[in-house]
Amino acid sequence: MSALALDPTAAAVLDAMPCYPVPPSGGSPVIDALRTARAGQGLAIGRTGVMLILRRPWLELDVPITPPIEAYLPYGNAGEPRADLRCGLIPHEYRSRILEHFRAALPNEAAAFVIWNEATSAFALEFPAIDEATPSRLVYRPPSLPHDCHVVCDLHSHGRSRAFFSATDDADDAHTTKISIVFGRIDHADGPVMAARCVPAACSCPCRAALSQEITMQPDTANRHYLPAGFDDRAISVLLVGCGGNGSQMLMGLASLDTALRAISSRSLDVTVVDDDTVSEANLGRQPFYRCDLGNSKARTLTERVNLAHGLNWKAVHGRVPGAVSVKGIDILITCVDTAAVRRAIGAQLVEGRSCPRYWLDLGNRASDGQFLIGCPEPSAGKTDQRLPTVMEYFPELADDSAPEDDAPSCSVAEALERQSLFVNRVIASHALALLFDLLGRGSISHAGAFINLASGQTVPIALPRTPDLEKAA
Repeated sequence: MSALALDPTAAAVLDAMPCYPVPPSGGSPVIDALRTARAGQGLAIGRTGVMLILRRPWLELDVPITPPIEAYLPYGNAGEPRADLRCGLIPHEYRSRILEHFRAALPNEAAAFVIWNEATSAFALEFPAIDEATPSRLVYRPPSLPHDCHVVCDLHSHGRSRAFFSATDDADDAHTTKISIVFGRIDHADGPVMAARCVPAACSCPCRAALSQEITMQPDTANRHYLPAGFDDRAISVLLVGCGGNGSQMLMGLASLDTALRAISSRSLDVTVVDDDTVSEANLGRQPFYRCDLGNSKARTLTERVNLAHGLNWKAVHGRVPGAVSVKGIDILITCVDTAAVRRAIGAQLVEGRSCPRYWLDLGNRASDGQFLIGCPEPSAGKTDQRLPTVMEYFPELADDSAPEDDAPSCSVAEALERQSLFVNRVIASHALALLFDLLGRGSISHAGAFINLASGQTVPIALPRTPDLEKAA
């Protein structure tokens, strides 16, 4: 008869939290089975310490709860710590929706839950029924879920107070496995701030306190521009003007950006490309065209190729802006043109129009250097602190129509390479695409563009305009 048979209390405790010694060599079938289980928990005891192994349908967590054991034990290595979300990343756009809900509830506290459906692998955001809400107290009803739905993240706000875990929060978190997040200073100039921890319910309170890493995330105090409301849950319309050196690289990168946005958000891209040029011998090498494309429309050729490769239905127009296509109803205008005259014509149309793009991203280059810059045309954005000056405002010399321009075409690949570095377009486009990804995929940007010099290897960011709050702080 085993000792556990004589001690039902110890047997019950061990049943709730099994303990497994790690063999000094070879594997442990029972520990391996626990690590691949749908749900379960246990302690692996090794010479490197005690490791909590916890599995939930949405979470895999291996975390050490003791330091290495100094005394000799005939056990092996308990393994490396890990924390993986089986459910995948929580949709990025949930953050803005949650913060909007918390701001609307001010000065009172508010709550939200992120739910994951194990059967469909879909996330859902739920705002619970509130029984009582004040600036310092919140009573709400947790969601009642079917067996295949799980609370991944439990969030609540402290209104205008700081973000921290109270004794009430500790008690609420004691019996569930979840990510717990508290937001504070919701409408403060340097907020919001956040405290977050992963709470494994399998541990008793002292162990849980040691495991739950509580980190107050201070806000990025640098000046940032945030994507305005209205870009979620839809296709973002993009007009790409120019399909030459910079434009062709941008078009190919936009296809990759569309794939990324569909994977991490509810956004996608709907692109229209306009260019009146055809593929020539000089374009081969520097631009993504082939000998079989000679004489064909650049816009139509590359758009058809991108559509075929990515399963898209983007449109191409063989013509010039502003005559061939209107900017009305466009979310993002991207100009990759050779001359200031075209920029002036587009800028004039934006000033005259009532329905302007929300953003204007312009790319330009010389032999081995160039720049990209994103701005907000004024008729669309209005005179707000968030508005970014456009390329015509940053570089007023572009408005001078008396300045000479060098737009003579190259006759051969060799001559084209004498005029421009082989990869200058690709480098500038890659930087511009990275900026777009930060804005559309991550929700904010810390700079408006950059100057890039391939010859010196230097990249100098173009700073955002300083907001009134930062001006006062300075």
